[in-house]
Amino acid sequence: MKKSVLILIAVIYVVAIFMVSFIGLKIGFYDEIMYVESISVENIECENCTVKTAVENGVEYKYAVVQYEDDPENPTAVQIIWKLNPDNATNKKVTFEYDKSKTIGYVTETGTVVFNKKGTINVYILATDGSGQRAMVKIIAK
Repeated sequence: MKKSVLILIAVIYVVAIFMVSFIGLKIGFYDEIMYVESISVENIECENCTVKTAVENGVEYKYAVVQYEDDPENPTAVQIIWKLNPDNATNKKVTFEYDKSKTIGYVTETGTVVFNKKGTINVYILATDGSGQRAMVKIIAK
């Protein structure tokens, strides 16, 4: 082989190494969907209430017992604080399901349970990403 061919191959090799290191190669995942793996209830915030944990049918859940006060100006309200796992889930939206036929109270889009009268409301927090993950919270107004 001629000396010039070897030098040309060496120059092309060095230029290729320089171009790759200068421009860089970035490996990335595009359009990757991260599904919700679990929903955990972090806390239940309310005035004059106690928060406890119970197990029913092998499923652990949190519940709160709140003192109901019949005051239309300041209704008895409980805020559910939840967390989606993993934190980088693509779709972080949840819905709240409960028995709407009961007139005990209602749940807002932000997870606040508002009572109209004494009773128990079971709230299910459902992931909307199709993963089927959910968590249950029981709120009792006495």
